[in-house]
Amino acid sequence: MKQFAQSVIFMLFMTMIWNLGQSQSRYLQLDLNGGISKPMGTFANDFMFAGQGYHAGGGFDFFFNKIGIGVSGGLFSNKSETLFNDYIKNKYLEAPSNINSNQQWSTKYIMAGPVVKFGFGKFEVDFLARFGISQINVPNLIFTKEFFNQTYEVYRFSGSGQEYQFAWTGGTRLIYKVNSWLGIQAKADYFATKYVSDINYDYTYRNANDGNRNGVMEDSEYFESQKLNSNGKTDLSVLNLNVGFIFQLGKPNNSKIKMIPNVSQDTRVEEQKPELVAEDKEKTATPIVEDQVVVKTITPEVVEKNDIKVADNEMVNKQEVETKPIKEENAEIPVVNAEEEREVKMAEEKRAKEEPVQIPATSYDAPEAKYDAEAAEFLYKAGESYFAMNDFENALPCFNKLKADPNYPRSKYMFALSLCAMGNCDEGKREYKEFAKTYKEADARTLEIIFASQFERCGGMLKAKQKSARSVETGDKSSKQT
Repeated sequence: MKQFAQSVIFMLFMTMIWNLGQSQSRYLQLDLNGGISKPMGTFANDFMFAGQGYHAGGGFDFFFNKIGIGVSGGLFSNKSETLFNDYIKNKYLEAPSNINSNQQWSTKYIMAGPVVKFGFGKFEVDFLARFGISQINVPNLIFTKEFFNQTYEVYRFSGSGQEYQFAWTGGTRLIYKVNSWLGIQAKADYFATKYVSDINYDYTYRNANDGNRNGVMEDSEYFESQKLNSNGKTDLSVLNLNVGFIFQLGKPNNSKIKMIPNVSQDTRVEEQKPELVAEDKEKTATPIVEDQVVVKTITPEVVEKNDIKVADNEMVNKQEVETKPIKEENAEIPVVNAEEEREVKMAEEKRAKEEPVQIPATSYDAPEAKYDAEAAEFLYKAGESYFAMNDFENALPCFNKLKADPNYPRSKYMFALSLCAMGNCDEGKREYKEFAKTYKEADARTLEIIFASQFERCGGMLKAKQKSARSVETGDKSSKQT
C-alpha cells in the first residue's frame, strides 16, 4: 500500500512539471514563515511524549500564471520534557528529579509539489501540496533511581527510524499584498508520514505498584516489580500554524496603465470638486457640431513594416479638401460672439466657391486584428509610450490595431483621444461614443471628463487655425487693394 501511494504521488508530480512547461507568464514567489507545531492523531497520544513546539520554514514557488511548482524546507520541534515528567509523576508517585530529557522530537524536511493561486484584490489564496523526504529524531527519555549507591534504570522511551523517511504535506496560505512585490502571509499546513513511512518506538520499564497504598513508592516495591518491554510503530502527524512574509519577483502587472493627457488646471479642479462636475457636464455632453471646415490633408509617403515611422521631408500630394457636414443627435451650440459669427459667415462664403471633396466617414477602420498575448501587450504599451511623448501620429496606429480586441477595451478610448489631439475632433467623438456604449467600469465617469476636456481643446485648436487662415486671407486682400 505504501509503495503504491509513493508511486502515484511521484507520477502526479512529474505530470504536473510536464504540463506547466507550456505556460508563458512566469514569476518567482519566495516564502519565509514561522510559528507553532501541534501534534495530531496518534502522535498526540500521551505515551508518545510529543507536545506543542515551534516550526520554522521557507521555500519558493515558480508560478506559471495561476499554477506553479514549489520547493519548501524547514524544521519543527515538539517538546517532550513536560509530558514525560507528568507521566512519571503519575506512574511512580514522585516528582522526578533525575530525568535525562534533553532530547525532544525534531524533524527536518525538504519537499516539492504543485501550488494553485487565487486572487481577490489585495488578497491572494494559495493551495499547495508537497511530497518529499524528512529526517526524524526520536527522543531518548530515561528515568533512573539510586539504590545502595547504584543507579538503576526505571523507565526508558526511545525509538528509531530510517535515515530518510518519506513524508507529505498539504495546506493553504492567505496573503495580503502590501505592494506589488511584498506580502504578509498566514499559513496552515498538515505534515504527516502516514501511508508512506513509519517510526519504530520502544518502552522499557519496571511495572512497580504501590501495593500497601501509602502514597509512596518504596524501594522494595521497585525490586519486586518486573522489568517489561513493549514496542510498536507509529506515524508522525502535526499541524503547523505560521505567519511570515511573501516576496514576489518578476510578477507581471496585469492592470492597464492609465494614460491621462495634459489637461488644464481647471479640469483637475473639477475632478477634486464633484459638485462642479454636474453643471459642466451639461456643457460638455452636448455634441458640438462643426460647420463645413476646410482641412488641409497631407498624404505622406509611409515607410512601415515593423517600425511605424513617417518619412520626414517627403510630404507630397497636398490638397485642400472639405469635410462632409456631420449630423449630430443634439442641436448645434449657438455662437455667442457676434464678431466671430460674422467672420465664420465670410469664411463659409469663400469656401462655397471651392469644389468640395468628400472624405470617408473614417479613415482608421482596422480589420479584426488578432495578436498573441505578448504582441498585443507590446502594441498597447508602445501606443501609451508614444501618447505620453505627444507622438500621436505613431500612437494612433498602435491603438487602432487593438481597438477591436476585447482584452484591451481602453484601446478604443486612447484611439479617440489621439484623434482629438491631432485635431480630428468629430471622428474622435464618434469613436468615444462607441467606446462609452460598452465600457461600464468604475472609472467610466473619470474617462468621460478627461475626454470632454480633450475635445474642448481640440475645438479650440480648430478655431485658432480658422482665425490664422482668416488673418492670412485679410492680409492678402489688403495687399491686392494696395
